[in-house]
Amino acid sequence: MSFLKNKKILNSIILGIKNGMRIPTLPVKINKIYNHIYFRIIRVIGGICLILNLTKFYLNFPDICQYLILAFSLFQIIQILIIFTIKLIYGIYTLIYKSKEFEVRNSP
Repeated sequence: MSFLKNKKILNSIILGIKNGMRIPTLPVKINKIYNHIYFRIIRVIGGICLILNLTKFYLNFPDICQYLILAFSLFQIIQILIIFTIKLIYGIYTLIYKSKEFEVRNSP
């Protein structure tokens, strides 16, 4: 009896996680911009520059490259903070005003 109860609870948790993963974390317009090919390229370059900046490896480059690396890493940090803030606010908004998206129905 307890095995069936534990299995039912586990299936409910798995179903809830699957449905929760389908809920978007960004608004549609921002998600389009965030996944655009040029923005992705800038994110990759910014990520590499941020890693170079955090490891202080950028000091091995010439002065002009150092300034570019610092600028791209600053852009990357600002972009990460902005996207995190938007995700947090949109997530709270979704929880409060679109709670029907979180309902899990197990209908055949």
